[in-house]
Amino acid sequence: MKINTEKGQSLIGVTIFTIILMILVLGLTGATIWSYALNKRARDRAEAQDIAKNIIETVKIWAGSSEANFDALIENEVNETRAIPAIPTIRPAIPADPPDNDRLYTDFYNIPKINGVPKYVVQFLVKDYKSPDSSVAILKRITVRVYYAKNNGKINTNLHKPGPGAPPKRYENPLAELAGVVTRP
Repeated sequence: MKINTEKGQSLIGVTIFTIILMILVLGLTGATIWSYALNKRARDRAEAQDIAKNIIETVKIWAGSSEANFDALIENEVNETRAIPAIPTIRPAIPADPPDNDRLYTDFYNIPKINGVPKYVVQFLVKDYKSPDSSVAILKRITVRVYYAKNNGKINTNLHKPGPGAPPKRYENPLAELAGVVTRP
């Protein structure tokens, strides 16, 4: 009668095989979760780009349609900001902001909401450019930056750290940042 002395080796083989299988399954699970997170971020960036593009294009059409609309688009990259009237299909009027405000808004009409809370915060900036011999603006640069919002409607500073300098500050890693220029009609 022959005695099999290799019983222990099969148990070790099964254990090693099980460990390798668990590592593969955990690796695939991690890769799937990572892929989902990257896809979500890519979708959010695309959505934010669409929002910024829509705002820029609509404001350019609105401000370029008449001199009154052009003049109503008040420069707000400076500390002494006056109110900006409502822009049709874009947002209600922008009130006069205090000097320490970063010009962050959640009441643009095309910002999606999750459970009634805006998903994004929009930084809307207008800069006047004047001819050297006049105080009248000949063109305006419109900059729109889109950031993630927290549940309270403020910018998510866990993802977007405030930059240096005086307000309005540029926060890090905007989901979208677009600029457009409109000339005096």
